[in-house]
Amino acid sequence: MKRTLLNILLLVFSSSLAFAQNIKVSAIGYSFSIPEGDALVEKKQYEFLVEQLKKNFKNRLSFSNQSPFYIVPKINILSNMTAGDMGDVKVMKVQVQLMVENPDLQVTFNTFSKTTIATATNAEAAILKAIQELKPNDKKLNEFLVSTEQLIHNFYQENCPKILKSAKLNIDRKEFSKAFALLRYVPEELGCYHEVEGLITSIYQQHKNEYCGKQLLKAKLEESKEGYDKALAYLRFVDPAANCYPEVSALLQQIGTKVNMETIRQFEKEKNIFDKKTEMEKMKILVANTDDISLHIHN
Repeated sequence: MKRTLLNILLLVFSSSLAFAQNIKVSAIGYSFSIPEGDALVEKKQYEFLVEQLKKNFKNRLSFSNQSPFYIVPKINILSNMTAGDMGDVKVMKVQVQLMVENPDLQVTFNTFSKTTIATATNAEAAILKAIQELKPNDKKLNEFLVSTEQLIHNFYQENCPKILKSAKLNIDRKEFSKAFALLRYVPEELGCYHEVEGLITSIYQQHKNEYCGKQLLKAKLEESKEGYDKALAYLRFVDPAANCYPEVSALLQQIGTKVNMETIRQFEKEKNIFDKKTEMEKMKILVANTDDISLHIHN
């Protein structure tokens, strides 16, 4: 009996391990577009849905506020009945939809839907129960995520001119991070990739000045509070060719007299690595690093 139980446990563990090993982090990052809600479904319930998705799929997906790919949730109440002797139990048929869209390109890549019969003491609790049914091991939901990534790649291959036009519009609006997010997923084998590279170089040349100004302000604030390590972290990836770099250089000299040599060596090491990267690689770092001072780069 003990041996049989042990074999069962080993089988369950092996299956779980195999499932975990098959999980792949998507190469594509996603943003969320949270509806305002209505009389039946409140905004806070959509926010709970988004938090559940982020928590349950953090090992499967990456999320970024800069992504042009939006997951748009929609909760529909298909039926709403009461039950129980006192009529104090809610029995609701709830449909949770997820749409992956790019509003700039006006395209919906994929749609997922799951319908649940949820029973609870009130409507809010029933809706939360339905949301909690979106679990990491949901086969159809995982298939949806895999197919969405493929559909996005297919769209890029078929619509490069449209993507270039949208990116150029974002550049004209000085929405550099958004333009870069659109272009970074264009496959290298496409004929339009040469133009994509040119646009990314242009984006970086313009974005580096904007980035320099923002990071300099943050660094000055930290320096005034004697947060020297944080100040240096904000300035690691400022390009020496940026317009405000003379001010950055002066601030670095000032901070250099107040930190130890190891801190200076680490700062210079990361800065040298950054300076040797391509414009594409630099833009990826700048987009990720705007607010994340914990990011570190390596050779």
